[in-house]
Amino acid sequence: MKKQKRTGRIVIALIAMVFLISPSTVGAQTTNADLQVQIQALLEQISSLQLQIKTLRGEVTSTREEIKQVREELQILRTLRVGNEGEDVSNLQEYLSQFEDIYPEGLVTGFFGILTQRAIQRFQQKHGIVTSGDPDSTGFGLVGPRTRTKLNELFANGNLPPGLTKKLEKSGVLKTKSSSDDDDEDEDGDHHNSGKGKNKITICHKGKITLTIAEPAWKGHEKHGDTRGSCNGNDNEDEDSDDDDGDDDDNTTDTTAPIISNLIATSTTATTSTITWNTNENADGTIYYSTASPVLVATTTPSVHQANFITAHSIILSSLTATTTYFYIVESTDESGNIATSSEQSFTTFEE
Repeated sequence: MKKQKRTGRIVIALIAMVFLISPSTVGAQTTNADLQVQIQALLEQISSLQLQIKTLRGEVTSTREEIKQVREELQILRTLRVGNEGEDVSNLQEYLSQFEDIYPEGLVTGFFGILTQRAIQRFQQKHGIVTSGDPDSTGFGLVGPRTRTKLNELFANGNLPPGLTKKLEKSGVLKTKSSSDDDDEDEDGDHHNSGKGKNKITICHKGKITLTIAEPAWKGHEKHGDTRGSCNGNDNEDEDSDDDDGDDDDNTTDTTAPIISNLIATSTTATTSTITWNTNENADGTIYYSTASPVLVATTTPSVHQANFITAHSIILSSLTATTTYFYIVESTDESGNIATSSEQSFTTFEE
């Protein structure tokens, strides 16, 4: 009897042990399975991260190659001075137009004129390259070796203006940013106004023509008496009011400056000289002259203005001093407000 009781107790104890052990064994198996799932998920994440790292390394390599190409594309490889023209001059002007303290006019014409020379002089002063003199004696206003080195360094390391960026994108040197990469709500077309990568403003030119120009060009127009805003009773020549064909015009704004040629001083006497030149389109004319060089385009500089829009220009300078050398430049503005500036010239009056 005692033996049966003892056997029963053992059986009950064994059954209890089974109930106690079985759940923990099942739990352990379940925990191991969960760990396996987590480990597999982590391995997949690691694999994904490794793929992303590989992609990023490829993008970094591509970006470095782009930067190298940009440096090669934008380098100025020759000496530049008044009278030069070309793509490198345009790139130089586009870069300088970012800085209103250096190149407030912001004109990108591809022609190295007096305004560009003054911009280079301000650039040289700002960076301590040369601070006085002239292009021939000290290189002041000349893009020589030291100035080229500094410009190329800034081209490589600085932010590019919108105009240069677009130019490089078109040539394939830089990749064009797709609209899906934008994180704003504006349409891509509104990011940059056309023409030198600058904001546009509306002005009243010659009191009768409403124009849209690049903002940096405003100062030049202001000096010639233009005003901000549309003209009252606007007689805008860009409008289609004079047409009788019933079709809308292609109102493409003229952004090309006149070309100045055949500039010369003639019929010089002791107190007068006649300055003549031609433009390839109808334009007005202004002569700035001084006994000091370089001649500054400023309200304080003596000047004579001819308001007619013509192609053959002739202006007489009078009340000059005998046996004196005068330096002069001419400006011609077409009917769309595009300004061309000549290189500096000189003449000497005769004895009385």
